[in-house]
Amino acid sequence: MMGLLWPESSADLRMAILLVICSGTGLLSAAVTAGDPFQGYVYGQSVCPVLALLAALPDVKERERLRGISIVWSAVIAAADIAQFLRDTAAGVPGRIGGIFGNANVMGIFLVISWFALADFRERQDPKSRFRLLLYAEPLFLYAAALTLSMGSYAAMAAGIVVATVCGRREKLLLTLAKAVMGTGSGLLIYIAAVQADAGWLCAAAVMYMAVQAALWGRLERFLSLHRKTAAFISGTGILVASSAAVLRPNAAATFAERLEMMENGLHYIASSPIWGTGPLQWHLLNMFDPKCFNTWYIHNMFIHVGVELGVCAMFPLVLAAVLCLAKKRPPQLRAGLAALFIHYVLDVGFAYTGLTAAAVLLLGTSDGGKRPRRTVAARPFYAAFAVLFVCGLLRHIR
Repeated sequence: MMGLLWPESSADLRMAILLVICSGTGLLSAAVTAGDPFQGYVYGQSVCPVLALLAALPDVKERERLRGISIVWSAVIAAADIAQFLRDTAAGVPGRIGGIFGNANVMGIFLVISWFALADFRERQDPKSRFRLLLYAEPLFLYAAALTLSMGSYAAMAAGIVVATVCGRREKLLLTLAKAVMGTGSGLLIYIAAVQADAGWLCAAAVMYMAVQAALWGRLERFLSLHRKTAAFISGTGILVASSAAVLRPNAAATFAERLEMMENGLHYIASSPIWGTGPLQWHLLNMFDPKCFNTWYIHNMFIHVGVELGVCAMFPLVLAAVLCLAKKRPPQLRAGLAALFIHYVLDVGFAYTGLTAAAVLLLGTSDGGKRPRRTVAARPFYAAFAVLFVCGLLRHIR
């Protein structure tokens, strides 16, 4: 209703068309293969294009305010995750944190994109803004990301930093790396103390160190900005931090190799059922009869999984939408966040979590690169079509 009545929008209609085609062909695939378009996850995921369109409705100031509120909420989630880890440690059952997603890898990439969104948001805020205290959210994101021990999220963060550097943030590379190393390194300290050393007193000392570091984060940031050699030295110790994470996850290489095998398995199914795919949630069942069963519902690659279960008619629009999203003119930090998100999408199952996509829409934005808002007449058919779809789905589930 809001989309139908709002006078102007900055939505990218090309992106909207591609996402609608993807959702429509996915529903058609479910109808052809399962006899019910509302079977499986396709219907639920159809809310994502609507969120993308709705997030582009407010004007620039309102969108920035919405992003600020979303970052605040992300910081609350990060703090809750750290508290959860400490509670589990006190109970004697510490482990990787999954947070509201119940999955450590998905939680990890959520924190990474929140970190990039915060970096961009802070650069464009007045020092006297009501959001100035978000400075202290940055260490929370980094501490919590370390406690997920998600190697895929770490790799996505590193790739995002490279993208931000290439896109025009070369002068802040050392500062960004130094902060990332200090934050994740501190988080790993508490993880090692709690999980590996099983030393409660050492964990308490690490928590006090993190609290002091977070309280002095602004002063530390200014110091590193002025002393580039110190920032370079701290950045160099990132090798030790990465090595520590690898030691804590010795099966990471084997897991990555298995995901490549999973993708290869999916390509065979695309070749055998290219048009409509196998149907939603069918790959897992079919894979049980393959020589190697991967014991997961989703192939750890968004595009291959969609191609396998919904067919290439849904996969190609999704690929084009991703390329268009990455190619769109954006601030370096937001482009870096999107790059990190898509890297994770092709290495893990984050795409299966609607909440992660919704968070990315709010944190990283969906407008058409700052162009002048246009009247929403062209977008209203999309809202009307999805309104009909959701009403039909509601009636289907009520019956």
